[in-house]
Amino acid sequence: MSIYSVHPSIAYQQAIIRNLKETTGKTIEEWEKLLRQEAWKDAKSITQYLINEYHLGRTKASLISDYALKIQLEDISESHYLKMAPLYVEKMYFKKESIFQIHQSIINYIRSLNDETKICPCRTLVPLYRHHVYAQLKPTTKTRIDFGFALKKYTKELPSRLEPTGGLEKGDRITHRIRIEKLEDIDSEVRQWIKIAYDLDQKN
Repeated sequence: MSIYSVHPSIAYQQAIIRNLKETTGKTIEEWEKLLRQEAWKDAKSITQYLINEYHLGRTKASLISDYALKIQLEDISESHYLKMAPLYVEKMYFKKESIFQIHQSIINYIRSLNDETKICPCRTLVPLYRHHVYAQLKPTTKTRIDFGFALKKYTKELPSRLEPTGGLEKGDRITHRIRIEKLEDIDSEVRQWIKIAYDLDQKN
């Protein structure tokens, strides 16, 4: 059984697919059958065709074109995403064995909490979700992981160890980070901030 959960963006894409009949008049299978009647150079040409001929929005058109050509299915299909998730992590930490051990230690600790955390790797980082992203692990260099936290709702003074990411100014959820360079850096303070960020991520 995978330790990873399906990324929320996949659920969003699946919702679009489920509603295609209602919003476009055709199911995803009917769109695929229609598009198979012609040879296409690439997904971009299908997308533009669907926009021009059927007046679909770009999001729906791109989704249908990817599905028809069976490309980037990891961004559409839950099963394909779960197959790719461990490969994302493997590629992310290729030739970075020392910080991969740090990554694994943090993930093992989070899994031991038995809370609602969902671990949803992307291509360059590993977000941690409760209701929203509350933290993320990003191998920033070959020797360092930036452990980011969503602390916009935290109203007390923050210690200097928590560096601003610029997220507050840019409107990103991850607002602060702690640099992790060795296993000893995953101390009681880091574990405390995991809990604080998790608790701050309320449903509303």
